[in-house]
Amino acid sequence: MNFPLLLAAVVAIGLSAPALAQRTGSLIGRQAKAGTADAAEYAEGFAKCMAGRQAKTVRAWMLSLPGSYEENEILAKLKPDFAACMDNDKLVLEDGGGMRFTQAGMRQRVGYALARRLLDTAPATSPVAENMQYWFMPKVQALGPGQPADRTALAMHEVTSCVSRKKWPESLALLRSKSGSPEERDVMQQLVPVLPTCLPQGVKLSITRERLRLYMGEAVYHAISDEHLPVTASASSR
Repeated sequence: MNFPLLLAAVVAIGLSAPALAQRTGSLIGRQAKAGTADAAEYAEGFAKCMAGRQAKTVRAWMLSLPGSYEENEILAKLKPDFAACMDNDKLVLEDGGGMRFTQAGMRQRVGYALARRLLDTAPATSPVAENMQYWFMPKVQALGPGQPADRTALAMHEVTSCVSRKKWPESLALLRSKSGSPEERDVMQQLVPVLPTCLPQGVKLSITRERLRLYMGEAVYHAISDEHLPVTASASSR
């Protein structure tokens, strides 16, 4: 593992970690509830809207470190479009309720939506070798003392990037499957056994199926769309 300090002990992703912006024109930090079974579809619609309205800025967002000053600055630029995308009549929940995500949750949804837009032209084999450096490593290594970053999110990006390289066809199949479907269950059974091979020795990972799906989305997005970084010995040392 080339960034073992990210996962010093146990990474636990809870079942109820929603939080981010409200449909009512509000922004990160406000609270609302997603009250219908259409919540996931609503969230993906929001993410697609964001990706379509500010493609260049959203691309910069995906290349920033989660939880960093850079990400916060980019989100400030995207702020006007949050309200526009959440107030889109086509995306309103049937009960009139709002949506609530964390900042990390918003990023996961947008990254997932971007990946799904690339599925029709995705290569049959991974465009990234297993021993290529992960997209976030140069920026992690450049972090100065006291500069923030979401270490849990980075750990998940590392794990899912590793899994996507080892199980590329299955990763694409996961993104093509419907959440909660038999197809999703089948592909999860192929992906989950690979997770321990992408973790440092002694580290445990607890994650929901939905969160794994979302992080796998951004991993696939980076694999397809990024300029790939050099091969590193540490990336191949698992």
